[in-house]
Amino acid sequence: MDDLQGVKERLLVYIEEARSTRPETVEDYRRTFAARKVEELEERKDDLRRYERAGLRLLGAPKYPDVEPTLTRAKTPGEKRIWRYFRNVIWTSPYAGRVGRAMHFFLIDAISGGLLGLLEVQSATRFVKLRDDRIGWTQHDQYREGKLQNVIDGGSIGAVRPFGLLCGGKAVTLAALSNEVREEFEGEYGTPVVAFTTTSLYGRSSQYNRVRDLEYLGETEGGGHSHLPGEFYRLGRQYLAAIGDGTILTPQNAGRLNVLQHLASRFGIPWSEISASQKRGVYFATYAEEYLRSKIGDEEIEYVDRPLDEQLAYFMKRWFAMRWPKKAEEVLAFDPEEYRISRLIEEYRLEAANRKPRESSKTPETEAT
Repeated sequence: MDDLQGVKERLLVYIEEARSTRPETVEDYRRTFAARKVEELEERKDDLRRYERAGLRLLGAPKYPDVEPTLTRAKTPGEKRIWRYFRNVIWTSPYAGRVGRAMHFFLIDAISGGLLGLLEVQSATRFVKLRDDRIGWTQHDQYREGKLQNVIDGGSIGAVRPFGLLCGGKAVTLAALSNEVREEFEGEYGTPVVAFTTTSLYGRSSQYNRVRDLEYLGETEGGGHSHLPGEFYRLGRQYLAAIGDGTILTPQNAGRLNVLQHLASRFGIPWSEISASQKRGVYFATYAEEYLRSKIGDEEIEYVDRPLDEQLAYFMKRWFAMRWPKKAEEVLAFDPEEYRISRLIEEYRLEAANRKPRESSKTPETEAT
């Protein structure tokens, strides 16, 4: 490992830069995310290019408007690597993976086998005040009663282009609320799932707007960690390991947010001065309202019935059919080459330098996290 004092000094330089240049506006955050995307894609480009030819083919496979969305889970190591390839390439926000329980799904076209969207569901985030107030929870409920494990988060929910032009992000969201996703998670991890939460990057989201059964709870107070580069977190983990802070090294505590919080505490820096001020929109849905409020195990669960095929049929009738006449020309003109790694790196580099907004591959649906 590098000299410990030298590592500390480098970390402090990063922190001071972050304190003086914290993003404040949506455009600030877009440029910040663009810089992190350049870093992410450059670091992983050799591995990502192993999947590029097949990935571009899957993006170009659907023959619009003749598509039939359905959901399939990424189960094997190979399927999970392909899922991560698409997550790195499609989303405008960087992706460092998840800790804790997580499942990954592809929204595909049942006719062509082409890709329409991605879904990730995972363990619930702690201390989401808007969610906890909506449920009526205390910390005692979350931990001693164990109720937090009965909630899942939508970590990544989005449509690929051009499906996103047809409100495709709403299809992925509706799939996330389905019986099948809930049952998959319950079967894998052995605990009832009775509620769902997700957030959007920039407050209220067009993707989640008017999705049935999904409530908008408001905005978080602000926070975040994507304004600091990956090198900061690599050094931070080394530093915390070297000084014997073993709590950060467990799989449950190795995420970037925890690294940043531990370092801020170690260096005596107020959290409000180092975290980003990004306010996220919070969305909530229940799979079983009454059971959520009860003591876990006291009664049989009465789930809301949302079969996947009905959720997606509703999307096709309510959203796809409405958007197709308006967006047909743009959808049919889509070129999968928009997602080639070399092109993405150049576009993100320009956006990070505030020289040109990146619009070619980006859709509102891919801004959710």
